[in-house]
Amino acid sequence: MEISDLLDTIKKAENGDKESQYVLGSLFIDGNGVPKDEKKAFEWFKKSSDQGYSLAQHNLGIFYEEGIATDKDEKKAFELYKKAAEQGNETAQCSLGQSYLMGTGTAVDEDKSFEWFKKSSEQGCSIGQLNLGFCYEMGLGTFIDHKKAFEWYKKSSDQGDMDGQFSLGRCYETGIGTSIDEKLAFYLYKLSAEQGSCLGQCHLGNCYLEGIGTSIDENVAFLWFNKSAEQGEEEGQYNLGMCYDNGAGTPVDHKLALEWFKKSAAQGNVDAKKGSIVFESSSPTIVAIPSS
Repeated sequence: MEISDLLDTIKKAENGDKESQYVLGSLFIDGNGVPKDEKKAFEWFKKSSDQGYSLAQHNLGIFYEEGIATDKDEKKAFELYKKAAEQGNETAQCSLGQSYLMGTGTAVDEDKSFEWFKKSSEQGCSIGQLNLGFCYEMGLGTFIDHKKAFEWYKKSSDQGDMDGQFSLGRCYETGIGTSIDEKLAFYLYKLSAEQGSCLGQCHLGNCYLEGIGTSIDENVAFLWFNKSAEQGEEEGQYNLGMCYDNGAGTPVDHKLALEWFKKSAAQGNVDAKKGSIVFESSSPTIVAIPSS
């Protein structure tokens, strides 16, 4: 932001303009023209939010939910998401749906979760579309409808959402709401992985390991499992451990294999727990990642 525009924004914000207050809060988050300062961002978002500005209400809700520059307060986060959502803010509608789905700051209510994801999706929010697809896939707040799940995942994916791309890839790999097409699954996993999705990276690694939609390449599989594991994805950690144990794409290293099994097991991965227990008495074979 140009210095003249920054000074104008600061002046307007100090004079009570709610949009400028929101913009100034965002600048402190990004460090755009001003030093990064989460506390000041919180203060400006709150000033704007108190005036009913929905974008600020949503951002302030995130601060409360995650405990950024303030005490964590999931109930306040929920209330702010609700205020913004009721004004038609599609991102807040998605966050409100997530709150109802997970019981964050409110009681779990799958029906309301579905309703808010639907409102968000119909306004074009890619994350809302992703979550609505998940509701249709799993029957959360609605009947299971794999065709609709596929359609909403596709809308999310078409907007470039990396998790939408991953979920659409799963549909093509396993035939959820569409015909199986392993090449398309591979293509979508690759798009997702290259954007940084740990799940996309893990499944892309499995494509290279198993020859799903592409030729087998254990070296590339190892690289993608490593990227996924480093981000903390439990299946990626487990499969990376398997690579080290079996020498797939890397020299055999039982010590590193055990380390990655333990990391995965600590997150609840059952296969990794078994691998850790029997590690010294047997050598597990690489197991394909579950597709759903």
